[in-house]
Amino acid sequence: MSQLSIKQKAATYAAKNKLIIEHLEPLIKAIDKKIESVYYTAVFGGEERVTVTYTNGYEKRCCVTADSDFALCRDVLKHLDK
Repeated sequence: MSQLSIKQKAATYAAKNKLIIEHLEPLIKAIDKKIESVYYTAVFGGEERVTVTYTNGYEKRCCVTADSDFALCRDVLKHLDK
């Protein structure tokens, strides 16, 4: 099994960030008006996570390391439903 190059990882991280900004964040905000922001963070070679911030400042973090786009969306929505 081959390792992804730094350039490939960066492209993957950028694609996931775009998915969050353009699709997941608007959906989540439409579902729950108490949500202020949704953002993606990744550490090269480390954890990937989505953080959801509520208007009162409370944050929920969901690990999405190695998730496909579908799995990322599913995991975040399930995490919010807890």
